[in-house]
Amino acid sequence: MKTKYFSTNITIVLLCGLVSMLAVQVHDSLKSSVQAQKIKVDGLNGFNVQEVRDSNNGIFQKQSGTTWVEKNENGRIPLQETGRDEWSVYLSKTNGAKVQLDLWKGEVIYNGNRLYDITSAGSKLCSTYPSGTASRGLQTLTFNYDGTKKNESDIYQFVVPNFTIDPSKKTIILVHGFTSSPTKAFGSATGGRLHNSLLTKFPNANIITVDWSSMSGTSQDSYNWVYNRMWFVGRTLSSVLQEDLCIKPENTEIIGYSLGAHIAGTTGYDYHKDTGNKIKQIIGLDAAGYLLSHLGSDVRLDTGDAKRVVGIHSSDATHFPATSEGLGWAKEYGDLDIYIYTKNVAEDGVGQLLGSGWGNWRNKHDYAVTLYQYLVDNKSYSYANKWTWNEADFTEKPFNLNSLDSLTGTVTVWEK
Repeated sequence: MKTKYFSTNITIVLLCGLVSMLAVQVHDSLKSSVQAQKIKVDGLNGFNVQEVRDSNNGIFQKQSGTTWVEKNENGRIPLQETGRDEWSVYLSKTNGAKVQLDLWKGEVIYNGNRLYDITSAGSKLCSTYPSGTASRGLQTLTFNYDGTKKNESDIYQFVVPNFTIDPSKKTIILVHGFTSSPTKAFGSATGGRLHNSLLTKFPNANIITVDWSSMSGTSQDSYNWVYNRMWFVGRTLSSVLQEDLCIKPENTEIIGYSLGAHIAGTTGYDYHKDTGNKIKQIIGLDAAGYLLSHLGSDVRLDTGDAKRVVGIHSSDATHFPATSEGLGWAKEYGDLDIYIYTKNVAEDGVGQLLGSGWGNWRNKHDYAVTLYQYLVDNKSYSYANKWTWNEADFTEKPFNLNSLDSLTGTVTVWEK
């Protein structure tokens, strides 16, 4: 009896263990099945998948040919595709590590071991974009210049965003200028100038600053070096908007100050070249003029870089319309060009472009930022539908934020 009783206990224990093992297997099978169902959409399979996102906020994207890139908190890591089957893509890193994107199991497998779950996958870029998870408030895209690297793609790159946006909402992107930063150019989110105004005016918008201070220069002596490389920022930013943030161009506006205005133009130009679609609007806040007028339209702000281009002019080294270049570019370059008239007289006794005239070429360069902020804050001005120094041409018809979307040609705003 004693032995029989002991044997029965063993049988029970073995049965319980078997049931437990089966339960784990069923759980894992169900988990894989559920995970796989997330990505089994629209005929997606291992032969046509081009983008995979994982549970560690990483992104695997097919580039061209057999080239892939993994984007995560460590940057952008190149991979080579070595094969595909019905449910998997097989990739190899430069260090020999093997990566399998297994759509059936819903797993990223690294050297034979599960690394992360696959959260979404698609047969084209941005088809996996997570919806309903937008980060709120002010976000920052950080550009990382590393002159120690050899390849252009490694020298000029943005840190992979650690936030998402809701592309169905208005998206506003701010780009600072030479020897500057987002805080210096636009203020901070908690106590600044334009940042606060935009957050108040558009509480549901995606508001993003671009911090390219790692390359924007630290002194006036570095201007030539910076302006010769600034379009790399724009071109790289265009890729981020396409592949990482997945913006909708019809909802997107880029605002650039000084050299940042030309970065905005390059971004819009490249975005259109790559996608066939145009950003809704680019606003240049006293776009830099020095050494820029001879450059091609692909590397400076110009009409056509977006569906609508607006320029707000607040400085020039000499009286408008002199041809010499100043800190701000006084020449027309947009669908709407706004010139700020000041009643402060020049030596010849007439009014002039704010910030123009010898000895006054620098201290009004940022007034374009101030004027735009005032418009966002619902202030309005009298204006004339042309460039003019004649005060009789000005009307009391209000020029306000909505005017940026409706007027065309040249407008003079009277700064009182």
